Amino acid sequence: MSMTKTYTSEWLQWWQPSKDVKVELYQFMAKDNVPFHSIMFPATLLGADEGYVTVSHIMATGMIISSNKMCCFLHLLNELFFEFFLFRVFEL
Repeated sequence: MSMTKTYTSEWLQWWQPSKDVKVELYQFMAKDNVPFHSIMFPATLLGADEGYVTVSHIMATGMIISSNKMCCFLHLLNELFFEFFLFRVFEL
């Protein structure tokens, strides 16, 4: 949600759409994030009862560990939706 808010001032149209708008939320993540993003975060949004969109589809990938950095390569984004290759690097 915060990433969308940073990207556009119209973020509420994605996260709290009007009742006549159908939004399907696709999330791409490392497999260790699936429990939070499929159970805990949607439960929080439903509990807020503010009309937030909950996840429709989750695609999970594995992780590659290299020296002191763990890289989660989200190559599915490149293949399915975007024209760029996205990856995140976390310090261990």
